[in-house]
Amino acid sequence: MAYKNRGEIMTHFGHCPACNQQIPQERYFNDSVICECGWNRSLKAKAVSAKQTDRTCIAIFIFAALLIGSFIQAVNWDKYFFTIIPLKTQQVLGMASAQQLTKIADICMERKKYTCAEQAYADAYKKEPTNLTHLEKLGELQVKQELMLSATKTYDLYFGANGNSFEAKYNYAKALAATNNTEKAEKYFKEVLNAKPDTLQITVTRHYINMLVKNDELTKAKRVIEHFRKQGSNTGLFMDKEYKEIKDKLSHKVASF
Repeated sequence: MAYKNRGEIMTHFGHCPACNQQIPQERYFNDSVICECGWNRSLKAKAVSAKQTDRTCIAIFIFAALLIGSFIQAVNWDKYFFTIIPLKTQQVLGMASAQQLTKIADICMERKKYTCAEQAYADAYKKEPTNLTHLEKLGELQVKQELMLSATKTYDLYFGANGNSFEAKYNYAKALAATNNTEKAEKYFKEVLNAKPDTLQITVTRHYINMLVKNDELTKAKRVIEHFRKQGSNTGLFMDKEYKEIKDKLSHKVASF
């Protein structure tokens, strides 16, 4: 092994540790140094030792990084740390079953990691395309996150496969309304409302009327409010503020003619 700077080597070794005499430059050879007193050292061994030290430092750095990463994951997943790691590994490798993916989604929902849950539901559907529960939960989560365009695509698949959940229809209607697909949204709002004709579904009705107002269908919105106001003795003032605003807008429209 050839060394680039012999002076650097001399400075490093200095005097002989055995006899304490300065080692002349001519006592340095390619791979070793030999003092006149007989003491010697292998320069190659020194280089190998340096490499081993470098490897040790790299190993310590990697271990520290893994330790820090594990700590962060433990904080993120709390009591689910030891459960989620093997499950997520299976998911990344594409080896997780639909049941395992559902378990991942449940844990992610518990920890409020909604993107993680969304991916798990989507992967579960790919594993079991006939199990519409995966699509229903995926669509519900997307609506919760206000990812309305993604939700409409999910529910397109769900209802295209003859899904018939009451809650899914309501969420689909909201997603369609938010993406300006008013005509189709109205169809699903009506299906939900007509499923319980004798019950005032306040939240559903509000969403429906707000969509109509947003699209300037004021006469229809007024008629819907009046319809539901007649349903019971305690519904006479249902959406009173909105009703007055709608009537005011309609009167202004008439006056403008």
